[in-house]
Amino acid sequence: MMKKIEIDIRLKEELKEINWLSCLGKKIELKELYPVDQKILPYLLKSGKEISAIPIKQIANLEECIKILTDTHWENVILEWNNILTRYLSGRFQSEYHQWNKIAREGREYFENEILPNIPLDIFSNKDKEKIILNIRSTIMSILFENAYRECKRESFFIHVILPIYKMGHLPCGWEGKLPSYAYKVYVYEETKEFLDGTLIVY
Repeated sequence: MMKKIEIDIRLKEELKEINWLSCLGKKIELKELYPVDQKILPYLLKSGKEISAIPIKQIANLEECIKILTDTHWENVILEWNNILTRYLSGRFQSEYHQWNKIAREGREYFENEILPNIPLDIFSNKDKEKIILNIRSTIMSILFENAYRECKRESFFIHVILPIYKMGHLPCGWEGKLPSYAYKVYVYEETKEFLDGTLIVY
């Protein structure tokens, strides 16, 4: 039976309520995030699942943020995380995967109309605004894709690691470490002990 593929209206409302970039430069108390739902994390750990925390590194200023954010490594990390999802879907849920373009169109329209107007871009220089928009758009699109395909997999990286940073008023802007691998356990952690070794950079 084909699974239902759609973006949850509750997630759309949650994203609209975010006070975007309201705490840039302020100290973030969070030291790490788990790429799984916090409600089920205790049960997974109790059952013996090796779910590792992803550490967070906060940078001090906007100039450093822009430099890291525009580095091709961060772009490649985001791209490869998305590639992991598309490979997983195309291999296991081919019928559902055919709806990818429909979700992409809906997601882009939602971002442009409902999210972008709420981002305080006036705090950035003109030359940096487009870089910030592209970064936020790419990660929000990934959050929407993970949500739309929630019935096809167990857990979601962007929803459980990137979204909380946005909700705290900060900006995920980079990654220290290797690129993700196809065996990344957020998607198939029942089958492998391999985990991505890296640190999320936040401004």
